Amino acid sequence: MTRALSPVFGTLLLASITVALAAILVTTVGTAALGGPAGAMAADDPAAFTRLSAEATADGEIRMTHDGGDAIDVRDLSVTISVDGTPLAEQPPVPFFSTVGFAPGPTGPFNSAADPEWTVGETASVTISDSNVPVPTAGDELTVELSQNGRTIGRVETSVLGDDADGDDSEV
Repeated sequence: MTRALSPVFGTLLLASITVALAAILVTTVGTAALGGPAGAMAADDPAAFTRLSAEATADGEIRMTHDGGDAIDVRDLSVTISVDGTPLAEQPPVPFFSTVGFAPGPTGPFNSAADPEWTVGETASVTISDSNVPVPTAGDELTVELSQNGRTIGRVETSVLGDDADGDDSEV
């Protein structure tokens, strides 16, 4: 009787191992295809986990704060600013001091005279000049997208406040 059961147990064991290995393979390949851990940014990518916040005012000032993640070298950064989904005609070539489409003297690491390393808690700002289009007005949706080596590493949206930065345009 023992001989009759051995082939059955052997077949069941091999089938179970095959199913388990197939499940592991499908899980790994499927996760990678969906952008999960196998396809995620490398752990040594300094901008892999960048969190941002932003505030914009109708006078064109945009303040962005690095809220989380590793430090970013802004010399390797591309900044794209859009107003209500339309990219500005001129984008800021960070770091800079004076450039077309922006008021001179950005602050923080976006200023070419500052330390180019943008660290957590640090704020950088630019001011869009009236010669750049579209000009943001109170209530517009402003989007800032940061890219490094052709890959988006951060994106933040904010509503444009009034010139006085508290949303109440009635104050003078």
